[in-house]
Amino acid sequence: MNRTKKTLALYFSDIKHFLMSPTNWSEKEYLHFLGFLTVMALCFFIDEPVRRFFLSLRSPQADMIFSVGNFYGKGYIQLLCIFVLFYLGTKHKGQLINIAHLLLESIIFSGFVTNLLKVTFGRWRPFTDHGNLHFTPFVYLWKTGQVSFPSADVSLAFSCSLIMAELYDNKLWKALWYILAIMTALGRLYHDKHWTSDVVMSTFLCFYLVKWLKTQPLFLSYKNFSSAINK
Repeated sequence: MNRTKKTLALYFSDIKHFLMSPTNWSEKEYLHFLGFLTVMALCFFIDEPVRRFFLSLRSPQADMIFSVGNFYGKGYIQLLCIFVLFYLGTKHKGQLINIAHLLLESIIFSGFVTNLLKVTFGRWRPFTDHGNLHFTPFVYLWKTGQVSFPSADVSLAFSCSLIMAELYDNKLWKALWYILAIMTALGRLYHDKHWTSDVVMSTFLCFYLVKWLKTQPLFLSYKNFSSAINK
């Protein structure tokens, strides 16, 4: 029980520092953020054309291809990865426990921020035909047609793939995880569930989150995490 409390305390500490991290950005990081805002603004201009393009691709064959990402974006594979990493870390290689916590935190943090943005912006999904600039701020999360921005499936996919791809220095291994994440993103566009800007926002969020988590002391070596929760 004491170990669990310390683990949760570390998680809450990390999410607090993550939310406050923009206050510690360097000038270069603020320039990167400005570039991100520019890209996001451009994405709003292409939302409608990209939607029309994917709608034009509709066919039984395309349905089969783009259904690949549907499963990966629902969390089943991610939970399996966490379980396997914890198990192998306990039995064989302790550093994998560290990776398991990194993966779990990335999923929790990205999910929290993604859902917070969803209910704050209240953006209508493409299939509702309200247009890409239609927002109804501060809605309930279960209003599924009004919580498009950003994509939870894409956040879940990239928060996992960005970590799992780095486990082994093998091109095929890395390609597998990146393809799963990319197919999840494309699948959300193809099935008319999200706008391009929703998907881009989720992707940027996960890249920043995973990069930030990897700089935290708890994840520099597995003994840091182990010693922190076993004291």
